[in-house]
Amino acid sequence: LTNIDSFKIESYETGAFFKQKNIKRANTSAIIDGNQSTLVIKTDPLQVKFDCRVSKYNENKFDVAIDMDGDTDFFDAITGQIRRKIIQLTQANCEKLGYDDDEEIIEDFFKMPFNETEKYGRIFNGKIEENKYKGITHNDLVIDKDDKPILNPDYPALLKRGTEVALIIEMPHIDYYQTEFRPAFKIMKIKILKEAPLMERY
Repeated sequence: LTNIDSFKIESYETGAFFKQKNIKRANTSAIIDGNQSTLVIKTDPLQVKFDCRVSKYNENKFDVAIDMDGDTDFFDAITGQIRRKIIQLTQANCEKLGYDDDEEIIEDFFKMPFNETEKYGRIFNGKIEENKYKGITHNDLVIDKDDKPILNPDYPALLKRGTEVALIIEMPHIDYYQTEFRPAFKIMKIKILKEAPLMERY
């Protein structure tokens, strides 16, 4: 986790799309190695919960569900340091965001980037996509256990249920709606630590 104390709202999106949808998108930044950049998190080894799938909205994007059961630095950071900092920033900018300056209400508005059910436990739903603004293509996103790039990655084949991975995730913005807000998490790098075990079907 980068320097959380330097994490701040850098600017707001003012385009027609956001106005039409009544969304206030706050672009965020933090100091990394003395430079202004986005907040970045490196995760512990995690397991893919369900097979990776092509997004139903865009065939060049992919959805992957990551098993978050058990205590991990990633989960602790989001529910602890990051959550507290985002709530502080929201409260400090409540007039611009159209919120009441009430810490309890703001805390209730904050939505975690996890789904949790009795059947499946705690899951982080990750998005895999290229970033044209940073020049990041799919060839830059996946590496093997020896840190060698995996070119033209076949995500559904690589990220089967049970695959062990480590992720680098950035948080480039926060989306504010009328009665809730949520940070955006984008996967910057996937390291394949261990392939999924072979499953026999009966």
